[in-house]
Amino acid sequence: MTRSVKLHCASAYRQITSIVLDREDKPAKVAPEAWMLAEANCLLLALWRSQGDQIPSDNAWNQRIFSLIRMETETADAVREIIPLFAAAGLPLLAIKSFLPFPYVDSNLDLVTGKPDHLPDYLALLQKLGYRRYRTLADLREPMKQTHAAPGVSLRLHLHTAISWNGVVYLPFMQVWERKCSWTSEGGPIWIPSAEDELLIMAAHALFENKIVSLHEVLYWYKLVTTDLDWAYIIKTAQHYGWKRGFLQFMATTNQLANLLSIPVTLPLSLPSVPLCAPIWLPYIFPLSHNWHVTSHKLATDIRQGLWWGVPRRLFSYLLVDHFWMYRKAYRKRREISSKCS
Repeated sequence: MTRSVKLHCASAYRQITSIVLDREDKPAKVAPEAWMLAEANCLLLALWRSQGDQIPSDNAWNQRIFSLIRMETETADAVREIIPLFAAAGLPLLAIKSFLPFPYVDSNLDLVTGKPDHLPDYLALLQKLGYRRYRTLADLREPMKQTHAAPGVSLRLHLHTAISWNGVVYLPFMQVWERKCSWTSEGGPIWIPSAEDELLIMAAHALFENKIVSLHEVLYWYKLVTTDLDWAYIIKTAQHYGWKRGFLQFMATTNQLANLLSIPVTLPLSLPSVPLCAPIWLPYIFPLSHNWHVTSHKLATDIRQGLWWGVPRRLFSYLLVDHFWMYRKAYRKRREISSKCS
């Protein structure tokens, strides 16, 4: 299935893959376009950590690296100085999508409240620490997430009260919380989901919010699925929340992308036939036709389970937010990548 499609800039993508995974075949010299592709796939910091002496020597790239290092430092500061204060106040937090097994940093730190019923207490402590609500248009589509910012700090804190995207819950928080594990970050230990829940979170985030799977997610996916996972738990959880079809479609798509990157994996799952759609760049955009099958099945399952109260929010998310917001954003990003690397 993957032989009939072409991955644009395949050599550069494979170079990044070998470097980030620290494989024996990692190149001594990095292709010039690899830096742009790494930046577009949240892997610029990882590539720079390994091959920093080859980065283009101009002020623009220096500023990008400086910004990433600053975010990295501020993330460590948050783990070292802020998270313990919440724990001491009996307000635990779970970090999601923020700590990976290779150099990675985002412009925000995603934290889920361990006690969502105590949200006013979390907000009061944030305010005491100098953080204020940072409102954006995303607030319209994400009622269970708030963004907070502090003066002089570039890193935003995303405070979630559920594991949800665009107002729809995809995993049961208490179940995820009970399976959590400790991750030793640069700033110290922090709670993150189990490997199984990390995989589920990655899939739901890609399918139901971003509509793309990035190279950094494919590489994290590879790290996760090559460990001893509880696949029965993963399938049961996705099925209970009405998106087993979407999860298997995500796995089939990502598995093919891994093959194109020369990191094939044999999975203990029966995967559907999901052909990749050209042109193929990373981040890879889930085709609209594939997405509609996933969201319509999720909606139908929720209705069968009697969740009628959630239908308006799901229709808003799956019809308006998906088509006029997230897909527009995804295609704009791909045009930027293709124009720079074509």
